[in-house]
Parts: sequence; structure tokens; C-alpha cells
Amino acid sequence: MAGLFDSSVDTEYIGKEIVKCINMARDGIHAVLVVLTVWNRFSKEAEAAISSLRTLFGSKINDYMIVVFTGGDELEENEQTLEEFLEDCPDSLKVESRLKETTIRLEQQLAEEQIARLKAEEMAHAAQLKSNDEIRKLRETLERAQRETEELRKRAESGKCNILLGLDRDLELN
Repeated sequence: MAGLFDSSVDTEYIGKEIVKCINMARDGIHAVLVVLTVWNRFSKEAEAAISSLRTLFGSKINDYMIVVFTGGDELEENEQTLEEFLEDCPDSLKVESRLKETTIRLEQQLAEEQIARLKAEEMAHAAQLKSNDEIRKLRETLERAQRETEELRKRAESGKCNILLGLDRDLELN
């Protein structure tokens, strides 16, 4: 297995690389990528590498492990699914799988969020329609008041309405 736990590499070098990685990840480890191939059954090196990760970081490292398998075409040629391939996985490499539970939970959460978003959009649309209607009514009222005011001013100027003339004079005095 080439990489961090390559058996052909000196253990001192590996230790320095691990320290370097930890120093670079000041905010903590976000993920550990483990790449395995389906061409070889689970090798002792792969088993040792994952065991070393657990020894170095504790069993909590399993929560950060992303396992990628190369050679999926080999499975297809043998008409084998990944699940069937993993049945032969040594117990020491098995990690409690919460993937399906997490996927179901995330799908439910996504569906709830989509429903909430649609409901919010509907409420926003209804509020917009109500707001537009209120604005239209206010404009109509304002236009009617302006027309009435203009009509009353014309009457006042023609001498048919003394009340507005008195109000206009009072306003001019103030």
C-alpha cells in the first residue's frame, strides 16, 4: 500500500510526516482519505495502516475516515456489488456503518427544508400580493383626496366655498 503507511518507507520518516500533517491541521483533522483497491483482497498492509491510524488517533478517527475503492470496473466484470465485496472484509477493517442512517436523516432534513422554503415562498408571495393591494388602495385614496382637494380649491377660488378660503388665509398667516 503506497502512501503514509508504505512498508518500504522508514518509520522515522513516517513519524515526521504524521507530525507535519498534524501541525498543518491546526483546526483539527477534517477527513482521512483511505484509498483501497478491489483488485487485491484486503491486504495485511491495508489492515495495518488502518490499525495504525486507530492507534495514533483513537477509534474516533473512524468518524473522519473516507474510504475510496479503486477498480470498480473489476467488480462489474465479476458481477459483484460493493456490498458483496465488503462482506469479505476482515473484522479489524470494519467500521460501524452509519452511512445509510445519515443519508436517510439528511434526505429527511432536506425534504423538511424544501417544504419550509416552499411555505416561506408562498407566505412571501401572499404578503407581496396583500402589500400590492394595500398600495393600490392607498394610491386610489390619495388620488381621490387630491381630486377632491383640487375640486374644493377651485370652488374656493370661484367664491362658492368660503370655508377653504378662510383655511388658506389661516395657513398663510402661520
